[in-house]
Amino acid sequence: MSFNCIVSQVHIPDWDVQGNINAEQKLNLVQFGIKHLRHKNPNAFIILTGHGYRPNNSFLDLCDHVYWNSACESLNQHGYVDGMPAQFKYVSIGIEYARAKGFKRVLKTRGDSIILWDKAPFIYDGILETTRKQLLITQQTGEERMGDCFMYGDIDLLGPTWHSDNPVHNADGLQNTAINFRNTVKDHTTSWLQLLRKYCTFSDIDKMKGVCLRWNYHRLDGLNPRIQEQILNDAYDLSECYWGVANGWNVRRSGKMHLSAPYLWSEDFFNAV
Repeated sequence: MSFNCIVSQVHIPDWDVQGNINAEQKLNLVQFGIKHLRHKNPNAFIILTGHGYRPNNSFLDLCDHVYWNSACESLNQHGYVDGMPAQFKYVSIGIEYARAKGFKRVLKTRGDSIILWDKAPFIYDGILETTRKQLLITQQTGEERMGDCFMYGDIDLLGPTWHSDNPVHNADGLQNTAINFRNTVKDHTTSWLQLLRKYCTFSDIDKMKGVCLRWNYHRLDGLNPRIQEQILNDAYDLSECYWGVANGWNVRRSGKMHLSAPYLWSEDFFNAV
């Protein structure tokens, strides 16, 4: 199948200030993330790229292809990779490998998160086919910003947007990705919202079922074996662990996602006339 491909990217430093976790704790959550990804997507072609402490081979063997740099890239005080917004160079390595393998669409995700859908590429591909768009995006997208954690779509659109040869336009990964997207579609005059509506469909993160493990590691009791088993069996309520909820980036009210800031959008806002 030309769309059942997942590119997962992550870094494992000595200490991750985003989540307040050390290397051993982040290794634990990344290794569980790999296990969960394969558990939910038994037939997907999984590509893992990353840097820092290397996951155990028993977990790497669950992937179809691994690119790993054992030297962690330099990080700033906020935990971001210096000079590499959204770590686009490592994402690009995965996407370009998927292209070389003949995939036409790809799911881009993070190795410190999980997606609760069974066979997520099939779910997301169905959304694109129904909406006749090229890219599925989610929260953290907003005014001249593009959510860079979870996206699924045409590799001909994702590849240039994430390409490692792109210059750094903005230190903020959301804004840098948005600029690269504009450059990819070669449209610098259409309003940002209308431009995204032309190419993209938007689903709130709870519908995408993207869960953040990093910021919720301590809430999840360090992902101990009991918790891991419950999550694998869909027996643990992760509704408060969707991406950005723990940080207040994404706000849930009355069971729906809402704007977390004036410049960040929800599905309702994106689809409003």
